Amino acid sequence: MRLSAATRPTFRANLAGEVHSHSIWYNGAMTKDQVKEILDRVLTWPPKRQEDAARFLREMEAQDASPYRITDQQVEEIERRRADFMTGKERYATDEEMAALWKKCGL
Repeated sequence: MRLSAATRPTFRANLAGEVHSHSIWYNGAMTKDQVKEILDRVLTWPPKRQEDAARFLREMEAQDASPYRITDQQVEEIERRRADFMTGKERYATDEEMAALWKKCGL
């Protein structure tokens, strides 16, 4: 199944650092009033959460300004690999495996 930008899973970490994926479903573009409504609610949050929201939005702006883009195929590969890690089909190399690789490469 190919996921569109509107239905791609997103990943969130809870306070314990556990990462969970979920899909966000959009029925269309948000209106300016809807955006303003949520931004007004952000102003009622505790200062630390407001800073988190501002940092997140600044990061989004920086990403939009970046000349680098990934293709839908690359997004699908990232999603597949994340799922494989979560199910144990893939794993990270151990420190010993990496040391052996660097030695083999002469580094």
